[in-house]
Amino acid sequence: MGSFANFTIGGISLIVFSIIVNVLIVFFLVNYQKNIRRYQTIKAMLYLSIYPYVFGMIVIIVVLYNEYNAIFYERWPGPFWYIVITGYVILIGDILLLIAYFGKLWLLRLNYRFKHNWGPYLVQTAEPHHSVKIIWKGKLKKGEKPIELIGVKDYKTQICNIQDKKASWVRGLRQAIISGLEPDTEYEYTIRRSKSLLSFLLDSSNYETETYNFHTLKEPFLARKNQKETNISFLVIGDMHAGGHNVGPLISIIKNHHKEVDFIITLGDIVSDSRYIAHFKTYFGQMRNIVSQIPMYYCTGNHDGFTKSGYYNLTTIFPQPYVDRETGGYFSQIISNNLFVFLDVYNAGTNFEKINKEQEKWLESEISEASKNPNIINIFLFMHNQPFARIEKEIHPDLGPILEPMIERHKKIKVVFGGHYHSFKTNVKDYGDHSTFYIVTGGGGGKTSYGMSKYLGKHNPYLYEKEHKRIKHFMRIDLNIKDTNDYQTISMTAFDWKNNVLWYNVIGD
Repeated sequence: MGSFANFTIGGISLIVFSIIVNVLIVFFLVNYQKNIRRYQTIKAMLYLSIYPYVFGMIVIIVVLYNEYNAIFYERWPGPFWYIVITGYVILIGDILLLIAYFGKLWLLRLNYRFKHNWGPYLVQTAEPHHSVKIIWKGKLKKGEKPIELIGVKDYKTQICNIQDKKASWVRGLRQAIISGLEPDTEYEYTIRRSKSLLSFLLDSSNYETETYNFHTLKEPFLARKNQKETNISFLVIGDMHAGGHNVGPLISIIKNHHKEVDFIITLGDIVSDSRYIAHFKTYFGQMRNIVSQIPMYYCTGNHDGFTKSGYYNLTTIFPQPYVDRETGGYFSQIISNNLFVFLDVYNAGTNFEKINKEQEKWLESEISEASKNPNIINIFLFMHNQPFARIEKEIHPDLGPILEPMIERHKKIKVVFGGHYHSFKTNVKDYGDHSTFYIVTGGGGGKTSYGMSKYLGKHNPYLYEKEHKRIKHFMRIDLNIKDTNDYQTISMTAFDWKNNVLWYNVIGD
Protein backbone atom coordinates (compact mmCIF):
# COMPACT_ATOMS: atom_id res chain seq x y z
CA MET A 1 0.00 0.00 0.00
CA GLY A 2 1.33 3.42 -0.92
CA SER A 3 2.47 6.05 1.46
CA PHE A 4 -0.50 8.29 0.65
CA ALA A 5 -2.97 5.55 1.57
CA ASN A 6 -1.13 4.79 4.80
CA PHE A 7 -1.02 8.47 5.64
CA THR A 8 -4.77 8.70 5.01
CA ILE A 9 -5.53 5.68 7.19
CA GLY A 10 -3.34 6.99 9.99
CA GLY A 11 -4.83 10.48 9.72
CA ILE A 12 -8.44 9.31 9.67
CA SER A 13 -7.88 6.96 12.60
CA LEU A 14 -6.20 9.79 14.50
CA ILE A 15 -9.11 12.15 13.94
CA VAL A 16 -11.80 9.56 14.72
CA PHE A 17 -10.16 8.34 17.92
CA SER A 18 -9.38 11.86 19.05
CA ILE A 19 -12.92 13.12 18.46
CA ILE A 20 -14.56 10.15 20.20
CA VAL A 21 -12.28 10.22 23.23
CA ASN A 22 -12.42 13.97 23.68
CA VAL A 23 -16.18 14.22 23.21
CA LEU A 24 -16.56 11.62 25.96
CA ILE A 25 -14.14 13.52 28.19
CA VAL A 26 -15.89 16.86 27.70
CA PHE A 27 -19.28 15.19 28.24
CA PHE A 28 -17.93 13.81 31.51
CA LEU A 29 -16.60 17.21 32.58
CA VAL A 30 -19.87 18.99 31.87
CA ASN A 31 -21.94 16.39 33.71
CA TYR A 32 -19.48 16.06 36.58
CA GLN A 33 -19.61 19.78 37.24
CA LYS A 34 -22.72 21.27 35.68
CA ASN A 35 -21.84 24.84 36.53
CA ILE A 36 -18.68 24.67 34.44
CA ARG A 37 -18.41 27.69 32.18
CA ARG A 38 -18.46 27.39 28.41
CA TYR A 39 -14.95 28.74 28.06
CA GLN A 40 -13.74 26.26 30.69
CA THR A 41 -15.24 23.41 28.66
CA ILE A 42 -13.56 24.65 25.48
CA LYS A 43 -10.29 25.12 27.34
CA ALA A 44 -10.45 21.59 28.73
CA MET A 45 -11.27 20.18 25.28
CA LEU A 46 -8.33 22.00 23.72
CA TYR A 47 -5.93 20.85 26.41
CA LEU A 48 -7.15 17.28 26.09
CA SER A 49 -6.95 17.36 22.29
CA ILE A 50 -3.79 19.19 21.38
CA TYR A 51 -1.34 16.81 23.01
CA PRO A 52 -2.87 13.59 21.60
CA TYR A 53 -2.80 15.23 18.15
CA VAL A 54 0.88 15.94 18.62
CA PHE A 55 1.50 12.34 19.61
CA GLY A 56 -0.57 11.13 16.67
CA MET A 57 1.35 13.30 14.22
CA ILE A 58 4.57 11.77 15.52
CA VAL A 59 3.14 8.34 14.66
CA ILE A 60 2.26 9.50 11.14
CA ILE A 61 5.75 10.93 10.67
CA VAL A 62 7.21 7.57 11.71
CA VAL A 63 4.89 5.85 9.22
CA LEU A 64 6.00 8.11 6.38
CA TYR A 65 9.63 7.64 7.34
CA ASN A 66 9.25 3.87 7.13
CA GLU A 67 7.54 4.14 3.75
CA TYR A 68 10.80 5.46 2.35
CA ASN A 69 13.03 3.13 4.30
CA ALA A 70 12.77 -0.38 2.91
CA ILE A 71 14.60 -2.00 5.82
CA PHE A 72 12.15 -0.75 8.39
CA TYR A 73 9.22 -1.06 6.02
CA GLU A 74 9.75 -4.81 5.61
CA ARG A 75 9.49 -5.20 9.37
CA TRP A 76 6.44 -2.98 9.64
CA PRO A 77 3.32 -5.11 10.30
CA GLY A 78 0.98 -3.31 7.91
CA PRO A 79 -1.61 -0.54 7.67
CA PHE A 80 -3.91 -2.11 10.28
CA TRP A 81 -1.35 -1.47 12.97
CA TYR A 82 -1.18 2.20 12.05
CA ILE A 83 -4.74 2.55 13.31
CA VAL A 84 -4.07 0.50 16.45
CA ILE A 85 -0.86 2.31 17.35
CA THR A 86 -2.37 5.73 16.63
CA GLY A 87 -5.40 4.91 18.75
CA TYR A 88 -3.29 3.71 21.65
CA VAL A 89 -1.09 6.79 21.48
CA ILE A 90 -4.13 9.08 21.60
CA LEU A 91 -5.68 7.05 24.41
CA ILE A 92 -2.48 7.09 26.47
CA GLY A 93 -2.16 10.84 25.89
CA ASP A 94 -5.71 11.46 27.09
CA ILE A 95 -5.24 9.20 30.12
CA LEU A 96 -2.08 11.07 31.10
CA LEU A 97 -3.90 14.38 30.74
CA LEU A 98 -6.84 13.13 32.78
CA ILE A 99 -4.45 12.07 35.52
CA ALA A 100 -2.88 15.53 35.42
CA TYR A 101 -6.33 17.14 35.40
CA PHE A 102 -7.97 15.09 38.17
CA GLY A 103 -5.16 13.06 39.74
CA LYS A 104 -4.07 15.50 42.45
CA LEU A 105 -7.67 16.22 43.40
CA TRP A 106 -8.51 12.52 43.62
CA LEU A 107 -5.45 11.71 45.73
CA LEU A 108 -6.21 14.60 48.08
CA ARG A 109 -9.80 13.44 48.58
CA LEU A 110 -8.69 9.84 49.00
CA ASN A 111 -6.35 10.94 51.78
CA TYR A 112 -9.28 12.30 53.81
CA ARG A 113 -11.96 9.78 52.85
CA PHE A 114 -11.29 7.51 55.84
CA LYS A 115 -8.68 9.43 57.79
CA HIS A 116 -10.52 12.07 59.81
CA ASN A 117 -13.81 12.49 61.63
CA TRP A 118 -16.33 14.98 60.32
CA GLY A 119 -16.27 17.82 62.84
CA PRO A 120 -16.62 19.20 65.35
CA TYR A 121 -17.02 22.60 63.76
CA LEU A 122 -18.44 25.90 65.05
CA VAL A 123 -21.29 27.84 63.46
CA GLN A 124 -22.49 31.19 64.78
CA THR A 125 -26.01 31.56 66.18
CA ALA A 126 -28.31 34.58 66.04
CA GLU A 127 -26.74 35.67 69.37
CA PRO A 128 -23.00 35.11 68.81
CA HIS A 129 -22.01 36.96 71.99
CA HIS A 130 -23.78 34.46 74.27
CA SER A 131 -24.07 31.19 72.34
CA VAL A 132 -22.51 28.96 69.70
CA LYS A 133 -23.41 25.87 67.66
CA ILE A 134 -21.10 22.87 67.78
CA ILE A 135 -21.79 20.36 65.00
CA TRP A 136 -20.29 16.94 64.39
CA LYS A 137 -21.06 13.67 62.68
CA GLY A 138 -21.58 10.57 64.77
CA LYS A 139 -24.05 8.42 66.64
CA LEU A 140 -26.16 9.96 69.39
CA LYS A 141 -27.74 7.87 72.12
CA LYS A 142 -30.71 9.05 74.14
CA GLY A 143 -29.74 10.79 77.36
CA GLU A 144 -26.00 11.03 76.72
CA LYS A 145 -24.02 14.29 76.83
CA PRO A 146 -21.50 14.20 73.99
CA ILE A 147 -20.55 17.89 74.39
CA GLU A 148 -19.45 19.41 77.70
CA LEU A 149 -17.74 22.64 78.72
CA ILE A 150 -14.81 22.13 81.07
CA GLY A 151 -15.00 23.93 84.41
CA VAL A 152 -18.31 25.67 83.63
CA LYS A 153 -21.66 24.95 85.28
CA ASP A 154 -24.08 27.72 84.34
CA TYR A 155 -24.83 27.02 80.70
CA LYS A 156 -27.51 25.28 78.68
CA THR A 157 -27.11 22.64 75.99
CA GLN A 158 -29.75 21.79 73.41
CA ILE A 159 -28.83 18.75 71.32
CA CYS A 160 -30.65 17.64 68.19
CA ASN A 161 -30.16 15.89 64.89
CA ILE A 162 -29.72 17.86 61.67
CA GLN A 163 -31.94 16.42 58.97
CA ASP A 164 -33.32 17.71 55.70
CA LYS A 165 -34.80 15.62 52.91
CA LYS A 166 -33.60 18.18 50.38
CA ALA A 167 -29.99 17.57 51.39
CA SER A 168 -29.46 14.36 49.46
CA TRP A 169 -26.61 12.71 51.37
CA VAL A 170 -26.33 14.73 54.61
CA ARG A 171 -26.86 12.10 57.30
CA GLY A 172 -25.80 11.63 60.90
CA LEU A 173 -25.07 15.28 61.74
CA ARG A 174 -25.63 16.29 65.36
CA GLN A 175 -25.96 19.82 66.67
CA ALA A 176 -25.36 21.14 70.18
CA ILE A 177 -26.49 24.72 70.82
CA ILE A 178 -24.54 26.00 73.82
CA SER A 179 -26.20 29.06 75.39
CA GLY A 180 -25.85 31.13 78.55
CA LEU A 181 -22.22 31.97 77.77
CA GLU A 182 -20.33 35.07 78.83
CA PRO A 183 -19.12 37.45 76.11
CA ASP A 184 -15.41 37.78 75.38
CA THR A 185 -14.62 34.55 77.23
CA GLU A 186 -12.42 31.57 76.40
CA TYR A 187 -14.15 28.19 76.75
CA GLU A 188 -12.79 24.67 76.54
CA TYR A 189 -15.06 21.86 75.46
CA THR A 190 -14.88 18.12 75.04
CA ILE A 191 -16.65 15.97 72.47
CA ARG A 192 -17.29 12.30 73.21
CA ARG A 193 -18.27 10.00 70.37
CA SER A 194 -18.10 6.42 69.18
CA LYS A 195 -14.79 5.23 67.83
CA SER A 196 -14.16 4.25 64.28
CA LEU A 197 -13.69 0.54 63.59
CA LEU A 198 -9.92 0.91 63.27
CA SER A 199 -9.64 2.90 66.51
CA PHE A 200 -11.83 0.35 68.28
CA LEU A 201 -9.60 -2.52 67.15
CA LEU A 202 -6.55 -0.69 68.52
CA ASP A 203 -8.32 0.24 71.76
CA SER A 204 -11.37 -1.71 72.91
CA SER A 205 -13.01 1.23 74.73
CA ASN A 206 -16.25 2.31 73.03
CA TYR A 207 -15.70 6.07 72.99
CA GLU A 208 -12.99 8.58 72.29
CA THR A 209 -12.78 12.09 73.74
CA GLU A 210 -11.36 15.16 72.02
CA THR A 211 -10.75 18.59 73.56
CA TYR A 212 -11.00 21.96 71.81
CA ASN A 213 -11.58 25.59 72.74
CA PHE A 214 -13.35 28.67 71.39
CA HIS A 215 -13.77 32.34 72.32
CA THR A 216 -17.10 34.19 72.43
CA LEU A 217 -17.50 37.57 70.76
CA LYS A 218 -17.23 40.88 72.56
CA GLU A 219 -20.50 42.66 73.23
CA PRO A 220 -21.38 46.02 71.65
CA PHE A 221 -20.72 49.17 73.67
CA LEU A 222 -24.33 49.52 74.76
CA ALA A 223 -24.10 46.27 76.71
CA ARG A 224 -20.72 46.96 78.33
CA LYS A 225 -19.60 49.20 81.14
CA ASN A 226 -16.36 50.98 81.94
CA GLN A 227 -14.70 50.17 78.63
CA LYS A 228 -13.30 52.96 76.51
CA GLU A 229 -12.47 50.97 73.38
CA THR A 230 -12.42 47.48 71.96
CA ASN A 231 -10.88 45.59 69.07
CA ILE A 232 -12.50 43.09 66.74
CA SER A 233 -10.42 41.10 64.27
CA PHE A 234 -11.52 38.65 61.59
CA LEU A 235 -10.20 36.97 58.47
CA VAL A 236 -11.79 37.07 55.01
CA ILE A 237 -11.07 34.16 52.68
CA GLY A 238 -12.47 33.66 49.20
CA ASP A 239 -12.61 30.61 46.93
CA MET A 240 -10.82 28.05 49.07
CA HIS A 241 -11.90 25.06 46.96
CA ALA A 242 -10.65 22.99 49.89
CA GLY A 243 -12.56 19.96 48.64
CA GLY A 244 -10.01 19.45 45.89
CA HIS A 245 -7.05 21.74 46.54
CA ASN A 246 -4.39 21.61 49.21
CA VAL A 247 -4.88 24.53 51.63
CA GLY A 248 -2.25 23.36 54.10
CA PRO A 249 -0.09 26.50 53.72
CA LEU A 250 -3.16 28.67 54.38
CA ILE A 251 -4.02 26.70 57.51
CA SER A 252 -0.48 27.12 58.81
CA ILE A 253 -0.73 30.90 58.40
CA ILE A 254 -4.20 31.02 60.00
CA LYS A 255 -2.73 29.34 63.07
CA ASN A 256 -0.40 32.33 63.43
CA HIS A 257 -3.48 34.58 63.65
CA HIS A 258 -5.60 32.10 65.60
CA LYS A 259 -5.42 33.72 69.04
CA GLU A 260 -5.94 37.20 67.61
CA VAL A 261 -9.02 36.78 65.41
CA ASP A 262 -12.61 36.45 66.58
CA PHE A 263 -14.07 34.70 63.53
CA ILE A 264 -13.50 33.88 59.86
CA ILE A 265 -15.68 34.86 56.90
CA THR A 266 -15.60 32.80 53.71
CA LEU A 267 -16.90 34.31 50.47
CA GLY A 268 -18.15 31.12 48.82
CA ASP A 269 -16.66 28.17 46.96
CA ILE A 270 -15.25 26.49 50.06
CA VAL A 271 -15.52 23.29 47.99
CA SER A 272 -15.49 22.71 44.24
CA ASP A 273 -18.83 20.92 44.10
CA SER A 274 -21.19 20.78 47.08
CA ARG A 275 -23.26 18.01 45.49
CA TYR A 276 -20.66 15.41 46.50
CA ILE A 277 -19.80 14.25 49.99
CA ALA A 278 -16.14 13.64 49.12
CA HIS A 279 -15.58 17.38 48.77
CA PHE A 280 -16.87 18.12 52.27
CA LYS A 281 -14.90 15.24 53.75
CA THR A 282 -11.77 16.77 52.28
CA TYR A 283 -12.74 20.25 53.46
CA PHE A 284 -13.30 19.14 57.05
CA GLY A 285 -10.26 16.88 56.93
CA GLN A 286 -8.03 19.81 56.04
CA MET A 287 -9.76 22.44 58.17
CA ARG A 288 -10.63 20.44 61.31
CA ASN A 289 -8.15 22.22 63.59
CA ILE A 290 -9.48 25.59 62.43
CA VAL A 291 -13.25 25.08 62.22
CA SER A 292 -13.32 23.32 65.61
CA GLN A 293 -12.00 26.42 67.39
CA ILE A 294 -12.84 29.52 65.31
CA PRO A 295 -16.46 30.30 64.37
CA MET A 296 -16.93 30.78 60.64
CA TYR A 297 -19.46 32.51 58.42
CA TYR A 298 -20.24 31.12 54.96
CA CYS A 299 -21.47 32.85 51.80
CA THR A 300 -22.77 30.79 48.89
CA GLY A 301 -20.68 30.65 45.72
CA ASN A 302 -21.20 29.17 42.28
CA HIS A 303 -19.47 25.91 43.22
CA ASP A 304 -21.38 25.38 46.48
CA GLY A 305 -24.65 27.23 45.87
CA PHE A 306 -25.31 27.20 42.14
CA THR A 307 -27.47 24.06 42.07
CA LYS A 308 -30.43 23.40 44.37
CA SER A 309 -29.04 20.11 45.65
CA GLY A 310 -25.65 21.65 46.34
CA TYR A 311 -27.25 24.66 48.01
CA TYR A 312 -29.32 22.51 50.36
CA ASN A 313 -26.30 20.41 51.23
CA LEU A 314 -24.31 23.54 52.09
CA THR A 315 -27.03 25.24 54.14
CA THR A 316 -27.87 22.03 55.99
CA ILE A 317 -24.25 21.43 56.93
CA PHE A 318 -23.90 25.08 57.99
CA PRO A 319 -27.23 26.07 59.63
CA GLN A 320 -26.65 29.80 59.92
CA PRO A 321 -29.37 32.27 61.00
CA TYR A 322 -30.83 32.58 57.49
CA VAL A 323 -33.74 34.98 56.97
CA ASP A 324 -35.58 32.65 54.58
CA ARG A 325 -33.61 29.60 53.51
CA GLU A 326 -36.07 28.81 50.72
CA THR A 327 -35.32 32.08 48.92
CA GLY A 328 -31.59 32.22 49.64
CA GLY A 329 -28.76 31.84 52.13
CA TYR A 330 -28.72 35.49 53.22
CA PHE A 331 -28.67 36.95 56.74
CA SER A 332 -27.10 39.69 58.85
CA GLN A 333 -25.57 40.11 62.28
CA ILE A 334 -24.63 43.06 64.46
CA ILE A 335 -21.13 42.53 65.81
CA SER A 336 -19.66 45.21 68.09
CA ASN A 337 -21.65 48.11 66.66
CA ASN A 338 -21.13 47.02 63.05
CA LEU A 339 -23.66 45.43 60.72
CA PHE A 340 -22.35 42.42 58.78
CA VAL A 341 -24.53 41.51 55.80
CA PHE A 342 -24.12 38.17 53.99
CA LEU A 343 -25.76 37.87 50.58
CA ASP A 344 -26.65 34.91 48.36
CA VAL A 345 -26.20 35.95 44.74
CA TYR A 346 -27.28 32.47 43.60
CA ASN A 347 -30.69 32.66 45.32
CA ALA A 348 -30.97 29.15 46.74
CA GLY A 349 -29.60 27.66 43.53
CA THR A 350 -32.26 29.21 41.28
CA ASN A 351 -30.65 32.34 39.78
CA PHE A 352 -27.09 32.91 38.64
CA GLU A 353 -25.30 36.06 39.90
CA LYS A 354 -28.48 37.94 40.73
CA ILE A 355 -30.47 39.06 43.77
CA ASN A 356 -34.13 38.07 43.84
CA LYS A 357 -36.93 40.40 44.92
CA GLU A 358 -37.25 38.92 48.41
CA GLN A 359 -33.56 39.36 49.13
CA GLU A 360 -33.47 42.84 47.58
CA LYS A 361 -36.40 44.02 49.71
CA TRP A 362 -34.83 42.57 52.86
CA LEU A 363 -31.44 44.11 52.06
CA GLU A 364 -32.90 47.59 51.52
CA SER A 365 -34.75 47.32 54.83
CA GLU A 366 -31.68 46.12 56.75
CA ILE A 367 -29.41 48.84 55.39
CA SER A 368 -32.00 51.59 55.88
CA GLU A 369 -32.59 50.63 59.51
CA ALA A 370 -28.87 50.40 60.20
CA SER A 371 -28.28 53.78 58.58
CA LYS A 372 -30.82 55.36 60.95
CA ASN A 373 -29.50 53.53 64.01
CA PRO A 374 -26.91 55.72 65.81
CA ASN A 375 -25.41 52.65 67.46
CA ILE A 376 -24.39 51.14 64.11
CA ILE A 377 -21.08 52.66 63.04
CA ASN A 378 -20.32 50.84 59.79
CA ILE A 379 -21.85 48.32 57.40
CA PHE A 380 -19.89 45.56 55.64
CA LEU A 381 -21.27 43.56 52.71
CA PHE A 382 -20.04 40.04 51.92
CA MET A 383 -20.93 38.09 48.77
CA HIS A 384 -19.38 35.83 46.17
CA ASN A 385 -19.81 38.14 43.16
CA GLN A 386 -19.97 41.88 43.63
CA PRO A 387 -20.98 44.96 41.58
CA PHE A 388 -17.44 45.76 40.45
CA ALA A 389 -15.17 42.90 39.51
CA ARG A 390 -12.09 43.15 37.37
CA ILE A 391 -11.76 46.73 36.25
CA GLU A 392 -12.95 50.05 37.61
CA LYS A 393 -15.52 50.80 34.90
CA GLU A 394 -16.79 47.26 34.53
CA ILE A 395 -20.06 46.89 36.38
CA HIS A 396 -21.94 43.63 36.79
CA PRO A 397 -25.05 43.87 34.56
CA ASP A 398 -27.34 42.22 37.12
CA LEU A 399 -25.83 42.99 40.53
CA GLY A 400 -24.61 46.51 39.75
CA PRO A 401 -27.97 48.21 39.04
CA ILE A 402 -29.40 46.80 42.29
CA LEU A 403 -26.51 47.10 44.73
CA GLU A 404 -24.63 50.22 43.68
CA PRO A 405 -27.57 52.65 44.14
CA MET A 406 -28.01 51.29 47.69
CA ILE A 407 -24.32 51.70 48.41
CA GLU A 408 -24.39 55.22 47.00
CA ARG A 409 -27.37 56.19 49.20
CA HIS A 410 -26.01 54.76 52.46
CA LYS A 411 -22.68 56.20 53.53
CA LYS A 412 -22.21 53.72 56.39
CA ILE A 413 -21.37 51.00 53.85
CA LYS A 414 -17.58 51.14 54.02
CA VAL A 415 -16.40 47.90 52.36
CA VAL A 416 -17.90 45.40 49.91
CA PHE A 417 -16.05 42.07 49.88
CA GLY A 418 -16.31 39.55 47.04
CA GLY A 419 -14.46 36.61 45.57
CA HIS A 420 -15.19 34.45 42.51
CA TYR A 421 -12.14 35.69 40.61
CA HIS A 422 -9.07 33.92 41.95
CA SER A 423 -6.96 36.99 42.41
CA PHE A 424 -6.73 40.23 44.38
CA LYS A 425 -8.13 43.62 43.37
CA THR A 426 -9.09 46.79 45.23
CA ASN A 427 -11.23 49.62 43.94
CA VAL A 428 -12.38 52.75 45.79
CA LYS A 429 -15.56 54.42 44.53
CA ASP A 430 -16.12 58.06 45.50
CA TYR A 431 -19.80 58.91 46.00
CA GLY A 432 -19.31 62.52 47.09
CA ASP A 433 -20.23 62.40 50.78
CA HIS A 434 -18.49 59.05 51.28
CA SER A 435 -16.23 56.48 49.65
CA THR A 436 -16.64 52.70 49.53
CA PHE A 437 -13.99 50.06 49.04
CA TYR A 438 -14.75 47.20 46.64
CA ILE A 439 -12.34 44.34 47.28
CA VAL A 440 -12.00 41.13 45.29
CA THR A 441 -10.19 38.58 47.44
CA GLY A 442 -10.49 35.19 45.77
CA GLY A 443 -7.08 33.64 46.37
CA GLY A 444 -8.00 31.27 49.19
CA GLY A 445 -6.91 28.02 47.57
CA GLY A 446 -8.32 27.56 44.07
CA LYS A 447 -6.05 27.87 41.07
CA THR A 448 -5.21 31.55 40.62
CA SER A 449 -6.37 33.20 37.39
CA TYR A 450 -7.49 36.46 35.89
CA GLY A 451 -10.80 35.01 34.81
CA MET A 452 -12.52 35.84 31.53
CA SER A 453 -14.55 39.00 31.22
CA LYS A 454 -17.88 37.83 29.88
CA TYR A 455 -19.18 41.41 30.05
CA LEU A 456 -16.51 42.89 27.78
CA GLY A 457 -15.92 39.73 25.77
CA LYS A 458 -12.16 39.68 26.23
CA HIS A 459 -9.45 39.00 28.80
CA ASN A 460 -8.74 41.79 31.22
CA PRO A 461 -5.93 41.66 33.77
CA TYR A 462 -6.51 43.20 37.18
CA LEU A 463 -5.48 46.84 37.36
CA TYR A 464 -3.12 46.30 40.24
CA GLU A 465 0.59 45.80 40.89
CA LYS A 466 2.01 42.92 38.90
CA GLU A 467 3.06 40.81 41.89
CA HIS A 468 -0.46 40.91 43.30
CA LYS A 469 -2.45 39.78 40.29
CA ARG A 470 -2.41 36.04 40.62
CA ILE A 471 -1.34 35.03 44.10
CA LYS A 472 -2.92 32.96 46.84
CA HIS A 473 -3.83 35.15 49.75
CA PHE A 474 -6.32 36.04 52.48
CA MET A 475 -7.29 39.23 54.31
CA ARG A 476 -7.31 40.29 57.94
CA ILE A 477 -9.60 43.09 59.10
CA ASP A 478 -9.00 44.83 62.45
CA LEU A 479 -11.69 47.12 63.86
CA ASN A 480 -10.74 49.53 66.64
CA ILE A 481 -13.91 50.96 68.16
CA LYS A 482 -13.84 54.00 70.45
CA ASP A 483 -16.23 54.69 73.30
CA THR A 484 -17.64 57.75 71.56
CA ASN A 485 -19.63 55.22 69.53
CA ASP A 486 -19.18 57.21 66.35
CA TYR A 487 -15.54 56.62 65.57
CA GLN A 488 -13.80 53.51 64.37
CA THR A 489 -10.68 52.67 62.43
CA ILE A 490 -10.79 49.84 59.91
CA SER A 491 -7.38 48.32 59.21
CA MET A 492 -7.31 46.04 56.16
CA THR A 493 -4.33 43.84 55.37
CA ALA A 494 -3.85 41.27 52.61
CA PHE A 495 -1.35 38.48 53.30
CA ASP A 496 0.08 35.92 50.92
CA TRP A 497 0.52 32.27 51.90
CA LYS A 498 3.95 33.06 53.32
CA ASN A 499 2.42 35.65 55.66
CA ASN A 500 3.98 38.53 53.71
CA VAL A 501 1.95 41.74 53.56
CA LEU A 502 0.65 42.33 50.02
CA TRP A 503 -1.53 45.35 50.66
CA TYR A 504 -2.51 47.56 53.59
CA ASN A 505 -5.01 50.36 54.07
CA VAL A 506 -6.72 52.12 56.97
CA ILE A 507 -10.15 53.76 56.92
CA GLY A 508 -10.78 56.43 59.53
CA ASP A 509 -7.18 56.99 60.56
